[in-house]
Amino acid sequence: MKKNQKFIFSLILLSVAAIGIRSFWTNSFTTAVMAIVVLLTVYAIIKDMILRRK
Repeated sequence: MKKNQKFIFSLILLSVAAIGIRSFWTNSFTTAVMAIVVLLTVYAIIKDMILRRK
């Protein structure tokens, strides 16, 4: 479980970095990258929460 927590933490940091990069260079590419990273992060967190309940 420790490995999964590190993965989720790194996704959260990547999300923050993607949002920061988008704030400096706003174009469709950075917006798409930010959206994909944020969606993957939310998916991983929800999946982890569901697996912990079982």
